Amino acid sequence: MTPIIEAFGNGLFGANDSATNDQQLSELQASPFNSIILWSVHVQPNGDLTYNGTPLVTGGTFNADLNYMTPYVAALRQQGEVWWGVGSYGATDFQNLGALLSTPAGTATVTKTFAALFDAIPAEGVDFDMEESYGPDMQNTIVQFTLLLAQSLNLKSTYCPYLFENFWLGCLADVYASAGQQYVQRFNLQCYAGGTGNTTASWLSALQSYGNPLGIPDVNAFILPSNWVQSDDGTQKYTPAQTCAFFSDPNMRQNAGGAFLWNTSEIFSSGYTASDYATALVNGLADQC
Repeated sequence: MTPIIEAFGNGLFGANDSATNDQQLSELQASPFNSIILWSVHVQPNGDLTYNGTPLVTGGTFNADLNYMTPYVAALRQQGEVWWGVGSYGATDFQNLGALLSTPAGTATVTKTFAALFDAIPAEGVDFDMEESYGPDMQNTIVQFTLLLAQSLNLKSTYCPYLFENFWLGCLADVYASAGQQYVQRFNLQCYAGGTGNTTASWLSALQSYGNPLGIPDVNAFILPSNWVQSDDGTQKYTPAQTCAFFSDPNMRQNAGGAFLWNTSEIFSSGYTASDYATALVNGLADQC
């Protein structure tokens, strides 16, 4: 199986600047990256969507000013996957989704909103970067949204956890119990910032020992470990060589379905190319640094 070599596209193609967009697309196309998460989509209390502050879907209608994004995303999909990433630290996107999904009218709004997004700019599905709360109500929201995407819109989901294995495993178990199949494709596991210390090995152990069925076809390819290109304060930076070494750790690379990096804006400003970093992921996973 070809490993998933992924990057969070921080604001990728978010401005109608063809020179920048063409350059960044070209650099990604020349690299082994085969999955990109367009980050970050935010859900407003009324169900509208924004993409890094720019209106994305309003009142169920896609913002035509962003039509220029469509060919860029289509070009990326020719070499792999593209996902829309919902959520971030400090956001209330899933709280807003929970309120909407608690009523038939709100559920219809969410369905219409995401249908408009994926009709305008098709992609594989949604990555859940939920960092808000971890109680039963939020678990129910995660499960409801996963089921809605799959059953109403034929879209896949990935989860991007960094804490609380039992919460996320409970979401997987509830999705499987409700649907009889697992719609979640993988864990994009944060192993940086608040997820520092996470490893493929530790989360795999939790997956294997969970008491309820999860419906994962290949548990040994379900986890993608990760690192950042640099810390948020810029004090810690990883070169491609250091990135390769990070992922060559057996606790990271063994039983991993691939790996991802946070994020493209840091890659593009690093002095190295996207290919340099994507190749570092490939080589690290293969223990060939």
